[in-house]
Order: sequence, then C-alpha cells, then structure tokens
Amino acid sequence: MDDLKGLVELGRQVAGEQDAALARHDLATGRHRLLLESESDLRTNLGIRSRRTAFVVVGGILAAAALVLLAVGINQKAEPDTLQFRVGGQVVEQDALDNWWSAPSDEPLPIEFSDGTTVALGPKSRARVLEVRQTGAHIVLESGASSIHVVPRESARWQVSAGPFLVQVVGTTFDLEWGADDDVFVLKLHEGKVNLSGCLFGEGRSVVAGETVRASCKTRQYEIATRDAARVASASSALPSRASSAAPKTDAQSATEKQVAEPASVRAPSWRELAHAGKYKQAFEAANAAGFNDVLEGASASDLALLGDAARYSGKPAQAILAYETLRGRFAGSSRAATAAYSLARTHFDQRGAYAQAARWFQQYLQEQPAGPLAREARGRLMESLERSGDGAGARRVAEAYLKRYPDGPHAAIAKGLTQQNR
Repeated sequence: MDDLKGLVELGRQVAGEQDAALARHDLATGRHRLLLESESDLRTNLGIRSRRTAFVVVGGILAAAALVLLAVGINQKAEPDTLQFRVGGQVVEQDALDNWWSAPSDEPLPIEFSDGTTVALGPKSRARVLEVRQTGAHIVLESGASSIHVVPRESARWQVSAGPFLVQVVGTTFDLEWGADDDVFVLKLHEGKVNLSGCLFGEGRSVVAGETVRASCKTRQYEIATRDAARVASASSALPSRASSAAPKTDAQSATEKQVAEPASVRAPSWRELAHAGKYKQAFEAANAAGFNDVLEGASASDLALLGDAARYSGKPAQAILAYETLRGRFAGSSRAATAAYSLARTHFDQRGAYAQAARWFQQYLQEQPAGPLAREARGRLMESLERSGDGAGARRVAEAYLKRYPDGPHAAIAKGLTQQNR
C-alpha cells in the first residue's frame, strides 16, 4: 500500500514538473531531472540493482501516471456541469424545469443558481425556469415583479422573458415587472448593460445602468428615463417644442434628444417569442398565419419542439403531432428526438384518447432514454396507457416494475391497484 501511495505521489510530481517545464518550454529537462531524483529511491524500495533497469521502470511509471492525470484533466475540461438551482432553498431536478413557481403573498421567493446568480421573485409573482445551461438560464416571468442579479462571467448567457419582451443579460443587476392584465412592462437597470428586444424594440436595443424602461404593446408606447430624469423618450410622439425664449440647444443636446425621441421599429412579436413567453395560443396563431408548413420546413430541433408544444398546449393535436414527427425524422437519434417521442405519447393520451398509440410512444421514449429525465413519468403513463387500451396483463407487468423502481413515485397508488387485481 505504501508503495502504491508512493507511485501516486510520483505521478503528482510528474504533473507538477511537466507544468513547470512547459512554462519554461523545457519539458525534456524537467523529465530528466525527475528521473534522476526518483531512480535511487526506486532501486532501494524495489531491490533493483541495475541503474538502467531502474530508469526504464521509472520512465514507464512516469509515462503511465502522466497519461492518467492528463486524461482526467481533459475529461474534466470537456464536460462542464450544467448550472444547478434551488427554489425556496429546495434543489430543483432537471425533470421539474417546466414547473411554475409562485411566491407567497407576504414575502419574496428566492431562486438561487450555483454560479451565484440570484432571482428574488416578488410577493404574489409567478415565474418558471424554462431552460438551464452551463452558461446561464432562460427565466420566464409570467406576472409580478422580480429583482435579478446575474454574476458576470465571460461566457455567461442569460435570458429573461416577460410577455413579448426579452431581456438578454451577460452580467448585471436589475428589477423587472410585468403586468399581463394591463400589458405594462418595466425594466430598471442598476448595473451593467442588457439588450431588450420584442414588441416595440424590434431586434433589440441596449439599456444601460441608470435607465428605466416602461413599455406597453397594447398602447404601442414606451419611455426610457435616466436615473436623474434628464431625458425621456416616447415611441408615440416626438419631444414637444420649446418656447422661442428658451436657451439655444447645443449640437450635442440636439443629437441626444433626436436619438432618444426616435421611435423603435414596431412589429408584432414572432411565434417563437410568444411561445417562449408562455403565450402558446398566440404563438400557434402566429405560426399558422405565417404558414405552419413553411415554418416547419426550415425549423431547427429546438424550434420544432417549441412549435409542437405551442400546438399541443393550444389544443391542436394534429399540428403538434406533425411538428414532433418532423423533429424525429429530421434529427433522429438526438435527445430532442427522444423527448419528442414522449410529447407524442402525451398528445395521443391527453388530447386524442388514442391509448394504444400513446403506449407505443411511451415505450419508444423508454427504449431511447431508459434513464432519461422523463423516464419515471413515462413508465407511469405507459402503465395507464396499457390499462386503458385493454392490455391488462401488460399494465400489471409495468406496474410491478414501477413499484420496484419507484415505491413512492407519483403513480405508485395506481400501480398497487393494478398488481392487486392479479391476486
């Protein structure tokens, strides 16, 4: 055991020596020096008399140790972890990403990410984390207010949706409010800079620290004010003219007022923006107006999944099935294709009552993702689908397997009922 510990320590010395030698651009000298220092100890500990033999053994050990350490280092760098997050102090698993979180009526609800980014959801406010990546996340504020602090990182990419508005963030602190009923959006930026797009802001407009944006798609008006209220912009009208007795403006003042008074391009939000904001019915209508098949033709995997969800949540199962099947055909073998199999199963089960087809798609998902994030739910739904389609024996087999895997799972009560029917 002591010899093994010594070899591990020797491997660590190799790594350190190689790093130092690389910095000096003299790797060969570093290796040679470590060989000389290790040779005498190895001859003594292992009883090797020949110095040449000792050098060969040490060299082999050094090479193997270096390769192992190098492989570990490469593996660690090649597989960055996805950000983890907690809501109200409770860790949220990946399969709960679609959940909506509501703050209580008398206090904020904290959402904390593993990189230090925090979201304080105001009382009575509602939001969800739509997507989490290694570089950031996409948060949807359905209603209410939130205070958000994003930790600056070189590769950080954060998005916050509120209605048809999208805030893209690298690192900053800001407050955000969205009133879905009165269609009022308010962004107050304390630090850093963000890009604001959607609705009145077209493809995007930079908002900097000290600015407050207030906008409404319904009235097609917005204003941007600095912290000291030195300038206000309105999309509905130009700045009012001043009396002739007013002091003459400098060229710089005139240019600044012209820039902030110029209205942003006005366009309706795209189906993608609406879907990301959770407005699935409007998203489907927008996609349909643009030509549903045309949208399908050039869509990416993520767009096809989003389009299928918009159709499914809008009560349009035929178009949802078309989008999901297009995704599976175009991106076969991908994780999104597997998730589309699960979505197809849900569409057939929930909206068409086609339980045999639902069972087939749940089985397909489990075949492609046996330990995937939706595996537990898929097994429970498969059990229900088989039972409702008349395959009682198949449902009982799945129920027995389900109870072994998830004795306290959400479908455990149904599974126990099915297994007892066989007694």
